[in-house]
Amino acid sequence: MTADEIAAAIEAEIDRRLEAELQARRSQLREEIALRMRREAAAAHYDRINARHPIQDRLAGLTQAEEDERQRIMAARSKATYAKMDAANARLVPGQVAHSLRTKRVDGVGGSSGFKIR
Repeated sequence: MTADEIAAAIEAEIDRRLEAELQARRSQLREEIALRMRREAAAAHYDRINARHPIQDRLAGLTQAEEDERQRIMAARSKATYAKMDAANARLVPGQVAHSLRTKRVDGVGGSSGFKIR
């Protein structure tokens, strides 16, 4: 073999090996890219599933003005309910201890009131 033939054989071997390495590297990159794309698609899918719904935010989907109005209405209803309960609790009911104490005689003595021992 001459020097030119040896150089050509060496270049052919180098080309063959580089092509094989290139094909192997391309295959490896193709797999890596496919895995990354699958991971990103799965992550996007789960992000969509796990995303908070607008009803879950602090205002439950309402605007600030609507939330302020809702709070105002709740406070007014609460105040009315408490006033109604206070009025009901202040009323004397026959048979109640407070009713019997207020309706007894001034001496505050129970059933033996007015009797004397001889």
